[in-house]
Amino acid sequence: MQDILIVEGKLKEALSTIPELRTVESYEGTIEDLAGSTRLPAALIVYGGARAQSEEGTRAVQTKVDVYFTVYVIAKNTRGKAEASVDVRTLLEVSRNRIHALAFNGITVKWEEETLEMMTPDGICAYAQHYRYQDYIVKEKGLIK
Repeated sequence: MQDILIVEGKLKEALSTIPELRTVESYEGTIEDLAGSTRLPAALIVYGGARAQSEEGTRAVQTKVDVYFTVYVIAKNTRGKAEASVDVRTLLEVSRNRIHALAFNGITVKWEEETLEMMTPDGICAYAQHYRYQDYIVKEKGLIK
């Protein structure tokens, strides 16, 4: 199974090619905490966990693992909330185009959905883009490693 930090690094690498983004980084807090501390527009990458489904064979256990990441695309507009959404939507499309179908080390990252997470009175919009990839763990029965 891929190391989560390697996958996160590949996502950062892809998003760093978007010149409009002033901040691209991993994040482990809440979106509300970001308002004054992050240079906008920003893309923040959050590991969302994993879900496993195992199949047992005669010699090994193979586990299919769905691994989830969320990219928060956040922007502020000084002209008003309605225009901020337009600016953010452009960044959403560009971000989605950089990450959806990103393939490396035998995995392919796929876009699943997008949701509005926050819109503040001062024009900050935060959207969550949800991504998933599938990986596998195969372990032979009876072996301790």
